[in-house]
Amino acid sequence: MRVAVILSTFNQPQHLRRALAGYLRQVRPPDELLVADDGSGEETRSVIREFGAQAPFAVRHFRHEHAGWRKSVILNHVLAGTGADYIVMSDGDCVPRSDFIAAHLRNARPGTFLSGGDYRLPRNVTDAVTLGDILSGEVFKLARLRELGLPAGSKTIKLTAGPRLGAVLDMFNLSPARWGGSNASTWRSALIQVNGLDERFIIPCKEDVEMGERLRNLGFRTRHVRHQAVCLHLYHDKGYWRYDETYKNLAMLEETIATRRTVTPFGIAQAAAAFTVDDYGTGYH
Repeated sequence: MRVAVILSTFNQPQHLRRALAGYLRQVRPPDELLVADDGSGEETRSVIREFGAQAPFAVRHFRHEHAGWRKSVILNHVLAGTGADYIVMSDGDCVPRSDFIAAHLRNARPGTFLSGGDYRLPRNVTDAVTLGDILSGEVFKLARLRELGLPAGSKTIKLTAGPRLGAVLDMFNLSPARWGGSNASTWRSALIQVNGLDERFIIPCKEDVEMGERLRNLGFRTRHVRHQAVCLHLYHDKGYWRYDETYKNLAMLEETIATRRTVTPFGIAQAAAAFTVDDYGTGYH
């Protein structure tokens, strides 16, 4: 089974550099890593090019010109442009633990999507995390995070549970699992069937959850892997927050739930915006 990791990014090159480093430590590497770039500058291109030169797997950089928040558009181009069987979706500000991909694949089932977990680092710890911390795996050790400034008393069960206890904790998590763009996975064929993300979402609010609801309407089951497939979410300020568009997004989500719609008419099949693709990594040499 071919698995692709899709990372979305926009003008966070130093976060992206650290997130990408985590994929060099995977016990089950991806067959390809695809960066969905919503119009970043040259520094981001350089980070991806540098990573692609050392990655032992295929790396592809999908990019379009920046014209407001169009993350859903570039993600749809990426979904259309890969032939992978299984998709693990995350963000370019999330550092994966070494068993991140393996945990998603271990839990993959037909007719199911998985909802993983991210541990949000505060600003001071984010600023202190180095590439060395990530490449050594030390950043996922509680003692090292304390050294970097993580406050005592912080809830760290996602980091300390380990695979066995993590599986038990996920089994007894009875809350509904949602598709979250920072850590989720399923079959590419299903994402194509629901026509990907709805491109009417023009700020980051529930666009990922809405696609997950269409998968649910399609008959997909959901499973938590939030204590097994773990990543560190690097701190960043929020942007693009507009209350008028937030209400529109919430209304579109509610409509999908109420009508049990499975396919968006504004998705992969309708995507027409221009984009470019640069290929790196051993898969394209």
